[in-house]
Amino acid sequence: MRTTGRLDSYLDVTDPEPLPADSPLFRLPNVVVTPHIAGAMGSEVRRLGDAAVEEVRRLASGEPLQHEITVDDLDRIA
Repeated sequence: MRTTGRLDSYLDVTDPEPLPADSPLFRLPNVVVTPHIAGAMGSEVRRLGDAAVEEVRRLASGEPLQHEITVDDLDRIA
């Protein structure tokens, strides 16, 4: 991997996906890795954030999650 810093990069999709936690891409100052939200623009980004905050609230309150992801789900989602 060449890391001259000449270009900035915003990566929404990677190979492999997800990247390993120790991927050097996470440490590069000119690279932003997003959580695969391709096509999300405008109000849906806010809705995604609101949904995430609501899930944390539910978890903290001991309520069942609305969008729980289990290990069994991982082979069919990004």
